[in-house]
Amino acid sequence: MAGVGESELRQRLIPESEPDYDPNLPYGGKVFLARRKKPDPLYVRVIEALVLICTLSFALYAYYYFDHLHFHVTYAYAWLGYPAANHQVGQRYLHGKGVEKHMEKAMEHFKKAADDGHPHASYNLAVGHLKGYKTGLRPGEAHKLIAHAASKGVKEAHNVLNEAETEETVKKILAHKGVQAVIIMNSEGIAIRASPGVDPAYVTHMVGLLHSTVQLARSLIKELDNSNELTFLRIRTKNHEIMVAPDCSTGGATTGKCRSWGYPPLTNFLPQEVDEVLKRINSHKGVSGVIVFNPDGIPIRTTLDNSTTVQYTSLVHQMSKKAKSVVRDLNPSDDLAFLRLRSKKHEIMIAPAPGHQDYTLVVVQHPPE
Repeated sequence: MAGVGESELRQRLIPESEPDYDPNLPYGGKVFLARRKKPDPLYVRVIEALVLICTLSFALYAYYYFDHLHFHVTYAYAWLGYPAANHQVGQRYLHGKGVEKHMEKAMEHFKKAADDGHPHASYNLAVGHLKGYKTGLRPGEAHKLIAHAASKGVKEAHNVLNEAETEETVKKILAHKGVQAVIIMNSEGIAIRASPGVDPAYVTHMVGLLHSTVQLARSLIKELDNSNELTFLRIRTKNHEIMVAPDCSTGGATTGKCRSWGYPPLTNFLPQEVDEVLKRINSHKGVSGVIVFNPDGIPIRTTLDNSTTVQYTSLVHQMSKKAKSVVRDLNPSDDLAFLRLRSKKHEIMIAPAPGHQDYTLVVVQHPPE
């Protein structure tokens, strides 16, 4: 029975429509012959040639006109509203790179980017407004944009703010009665700004002398207290007064007319009255000590302990000699009348005796708040 069933099954699988079918051959004797492919029609060849030509042309265009290509790609992103892309397009219009220079379009794209908070675009828009280009900004908005850019770390904006504040400070100082000049120098002793009308040769000479004086004053303060820092230096002569306010990286010097000093000269008193004068000075609010030393730097009166007196006298004596030298270099007929050093923790006032007296008065006190 099983043999009959298999034979019937095999007979059913024999295709009747294929007369060449031979069950004794693999796959029934069917042989698949390779067929020749028909050639592509003309329009397909034309399309392939056009694609190849366009690809090569685009590669050459991208190689030789990259700026133009970059501009249009960036412009597409700017059209989609990306603030960085708007800023880049503004830069391209500003410098004429990849496109014809156009200041109004540059400001337009800077405005779009600035409205989205882009810091560099805010700075560029503000600078363009200050230079007179059409930006659509209202009065006061340029300063806000520069402040925003500075707060986001744009160095140029920070410098502009500092310069504006410095310029305003210089104007205020010059408006004070008796002020003759304002000089700003950097930490290397190079003048970077001076008030109008000041002789450049005088500025160079003044800065050179004051820089060495400030360095010595800083050294003095550091030797007294390594954690302290010089914040103010004041040199008063018979004819002028020089005030130096060192910053972290710059020092400013202001020269003006001299004024009288509040403490009475010790030459007005007999030797037995000197101690009384020192006590009276020492009783002033904030005063922590008074020292009197001779031209050789030897203390002759003091209200401080011995070690502190020796330390202050040695350093202040050097500073006093340097200040006298500076004053004489500026004007040989002039003489030092008062020297004041202010640090974060202390204030030292040095008053050489007028005329040819043989003492120097030093008052140490806490700086005013």
